[in-house]
Amino acid sequence: CFAFHPHESHFCTLPETLIPLPSALALERAALLPSMETAVNFLMDGAPVIGERVAVLGLGVVGLLTAALLSRFPLAELRAIDPLPARRQRLRQLTGVTAFHPDEAPIAADDDLADLTYELSGNPAALNNAIALTGFGGRIVIGSAARVLLGAAACGLLALVGLWQPVVAAVVLVVLAAVLPAIFFGILRTV
Repeated sequence: CFAFHPHESHFCTLPETLIPLPSALALERAALLPSMETAVNFLMDGAPVIGERVAVLGLGVVGLLTAALLSRFPLAELRAIDPLPARRQRLRQLTGVTAFHPDEAPIAADDDLADLTYELSGNPAALNNAIALTGFGGRIVIGSAARVLLGAAACGLLALVGLWQPVVAAVVLVVLAAVLPAIFFGILRTV
């Protein structure tokens, strides 16, 4: 059986909340269900469109699954970036897509920047790379540690502001990063 209880090694639940797994599904594959669900949610958040240029930064489990799903879309281009050779090689084995080291990624001209970028590296500093790789009017989906640091509200706003321009989004993020902790701790003091 399967249950949605992420980031836990043990939990208690009611039997009716468990989802039976097909007997043909290997347990190794079943263990990937939460990560695949996350990857599917990221695709729905980014809403890739036919003919778009899409970039994925970070090929950990969720990044690899996200890139694998995106490789099935009729995109103009799928760019993947990760510093670890084994992860880049695994993407190539699964999808045929070539991934690059961050220092070796091809530099795109302004008219060849990504329409949609997924920042899934787990490295908050990679948000700058995501912004640099995304063209005017592009979208950025943040699914890594930057989300934890900035808060879900800031990330949601980035997605909205990112529709206008990633540079504006970066400015908004800097402001939110400075303001959100004060608001958050102010709310905690009043409780």
